Amino acid sequence: MVPEGERGWCDSHCHLDYLVRGGEEASEVVASAREAGVDCMVTIGTRCDRLGELEALSHNFSGVYMSVGQHPCHVAEEGVVSASDLEVLCGGVKVVAVGETGLDYFRTREHKAIQEESFENHMVVARRTGLPLVIHSRSSGDDMLSKVKEGMEEGEMLAIWHCFDGSVAEAERALDMGMMLSFSGILTYKKREDLREIASWVAADRLLLETDSPYLSPEPYRGKTNRPSHVVHTGGVLAGCRGISEASLREILWENTHRIFWRMRGEGMG
Repeated sequence: MVPEGERGWCDSHCHLDYLVRGGEEASEVVASAREAGVDCMVTIGTRCDRLGELEALSHNFSGVYMSVGQHPCHVAEEGVVSASDLEVLCGGVKVVAVGETGLDYFRTREHKAIQEESFENHMVVARRTGLPLVIHSRSSGDDMLSKVKEGMEEGEMLAIWHCFDGSVAEAERALDMGMMLSFSGILTYKKREDLREIASWVAADRLLLETDSPYLSPEPYRGKTNRPSHVVHTGGVLAGCRGISEASLREILWENTHRIFWRMRGEGMG
């Protein structure tokens, strides 16, 4: 629980719909997050044909927001959604981001061409709307960054590398382009000193924190279902990496989250 008068934690990337589909009660998941001091959650769209579930969750709970997007691993199954259709879907009151989108060569490299088409459509919408682009990248860092650079050359675009798990060179390249880096439970894993080192020097105004729940549970919950409430454990490790108090980190993350997801400011907490 966060002391009264202090900023709460923000989970910038979770999948509440996945948790519900897995048998969890949405009200209990949100309540447990609140009890842990998590005041703000963004439940991320991965399929446009399931946005109704995210809309219900975001409208039913204060402090819960949503994004609109197609995960690269679902594009082949769902079919590429046009930029114009994505833009219409992004008009929802509690939609604060475009994505997640990007490139995944680990599981679906054979669909590279349509992943790129979908990624480009999302970037068009991010530029048109000014909403931040939430980017998934797995085994595709170089190509992803090249695509983002091309997209930014077409016009101003906000971008978040969600669940950052890259190299020093990739982090520097992303930061040079103005991207935000979002750290997940991977940061807590014993063998990921390399990631903790990167997290220690990333500029404070480029940091975000996430769970990617129900995936990537941090220590001490590794191997179990992840939940937004667990973001506090990753936050504790991140604060330790940077040599600051958790209260100071929460303040930084609150400001960063509400700046990049700027539509939240108009909605307050709900």
